[in-house]
Amino acid sequence: MLNAMVAIATLSFLGGSDSKDMFEKTRSLRGTVEIPGNSVLLNSTMNHSGNFSESLRVGTLPLEDLVKQDQLQQQKQKKKKIIDKRQQQEQQNRSTATGAGNRCLCIFDVDRTLTGKQEDTTRCPQNKVTHSIDPAYHGGHRHLTLSQLGQNLESTFCKACILAIISAESTHRLVVEALLHGGPTVHGCDGLCKVKKATKLASELGVAHRRVFFFDDKASNVMHFKGSGMNAHQVSCGSRGDGGHGHCGGKTSEVTQASGVGTCP
Repeated sequence: MLNAMVAIATLSFLGGSDSKDMFEKTRSLRGTVEIPGNSVLLNSTMNHSGNFSESLRVGTLPLEDLVKQDQLQQQKQKKKKIIDKRQQQEQQNRSTATGAGNRCLCIFDVDRTLTGKQEDTTRCPQNKVTHSIDPAYHGGHRHLTLSQLGQNLESTFCKACILAIISAESTHRLVVEALLHGGPTVHGCDGLCKVKKATKLASELGVAHRRVFFFDDKASNVMHFKGSGMNAHQVSCGSRGDGGHGHCGGKTSEVTQASGVGTCP
């Protein structure tokens, strides 16, 4: 693109000249900066009107600025590819760290499990407010707040397992999903739907039901797992909100490998 623009500018500059004029004008175009893949004409001194602009411009931006923007964009894309590849590798390492028979899957609810009540660090001093917006439970435009569990998934036994999310909310919250290192996410799913989706994930990932661990702040969601062969445990037991859901969210101490289905005392 840049080469084509430079070629047009050069032809326009040289067009209509006799050999002597062309020699003089060609000599004035020696201010050329070489950039990989592009040759950009800069600091030329003449044009048909007598003065060639100091730098070839496209729109309102100097050509050299466009080149810098292009280089920055390429650097950002390269960095993103590296991060994506690293996350995929981490997820693959989790899924192959143990033999197929011992592979484990940790599935988490989001609202009031990995998150707490928006912006409440008075009742929940261990929670962390982020810059993202969380509309869950009529949160409006208040900021998403990570629970103590949401901030410390890596300190639980689930670090060695495949991580997944099954959430009743339909909103994709990138801050939370980033915690999974590329693990699967299911949104808009509540009640019995969570059992069905957990069963499907276990089958697709080759994880035995006895090695599936589900964590949710609502007792009703946990109890649906009875008879499924999977393990399910309620969290946010120490802080409850209105409507049967948690308040501050889960804690790492509530994430255990205990077998069976268990709700708060």
